[in-house]
Amino acid sequence: MPKPLRSPAYRSWIRTLACAFCGAWSSECAHTGPHGLAQKASDFNAIPLCPVCHRLGRDAYHAGVRRFRRAFFGRHRSTVEDLIVRLLECYRVLGYEVVPDEAILYAAERALLAAEDVVEWESCQGSMTNS
Repeated sequence: MPKPLRSPAYRSWIRTLACAFCGAWSSECAHTGPHGLAQKASDFNAIPLCPVCHRLGRDAYHAGVRRFRRAFFGRHRSTVEDLIVRLLECYRVLGYEVVPDEAILYAAERALLAAEDVVEWESCQGSMTNS
């Protein structure tokens, strides 16, 4: 696996944003993308999360990634990967250093896969409640 892309400037910008899950204004840079053993994902796959939504809460990212992703979709009707793509686009529009296109393409590809997973999960949930 190639070494993840690092950008202190991007991480700093992410920490200026409100929590993407609950809207609190005390954000940490939560790395959400693919990673190697004992290695964080690329900085360009990070989202802003408050400490509760990132590490401490019942639905926190580090309490269980699948659970977090489902809760995120349930609240926002959007995937984490969709958010990553929007964050990268905003970063670019604001005139910051342009992110390598591979990061955006990877996030967009993951957004499609994640959306398929959520739709499949929701259809399973619907069939379980209807029985």
